[in-house]
Amino acid sequence: AAHAALRDHLDGFRGIRKRRAEEMVERLNAIGVPVRLDAVQARAGSGVLARPHLAAEIVAVGAASSIAEAFTRYLHDGGPADVPKPAFEAKALVRLVHDAGGLAVLAHPGLLPSDAVFDAALQTGLDGLEVRHPMHSWATTRWLGEEARRAALLETGGSDFHGRPADLPRLGRY
Repeated sequence: AAHAALRDHLDGFRGIRKRRAEEMVERLNAIGVPVRLDAVQARAGSGVLARPHLAAEIVAVGAASSIAEAFTRYLHDGGPADVPKPAFEAKALVRLVHDAGGLAVLAHPGLLPSDAVFDAALQTGLDGLEVRHPMHSWATTRWLGEEARRAALLETGGSDFHGRPADLPRLGRY
């Protein structure tokens, strides 16, 4: 990113995600799951360390038979190895994206925990909503499209592909 403030924010975010992964590895090791941070980092490559990379390593060391099981047993929200994601102030993030010349789009709004959170997000100065998403039902997709048009926001869609082999069939469908 050529925009210094955005680059600094993203670098800081990567650092936070790395520390989060370190803590999750420590928690897994403490309960007898022998994952190593360097192996998880190798799975992420130059990308941001995330739970799917950790789940794949849990499978690789034989502590789960699938990525889904790794999430169910260890990594789900509130699970024994879960470390909550950092929270950022939405209006400040939208302003940062705009200052960098970008468009701010709310990812998978159909997965937000409540209508109040959705309504608050609409007050941040967004440019668009991710209307089409693999986990949005047909009814949610229709509703989000109506909301985007009502609020004069761009409609986007995506496969939510994060490099996981299981996601390949979805890549390009949205």
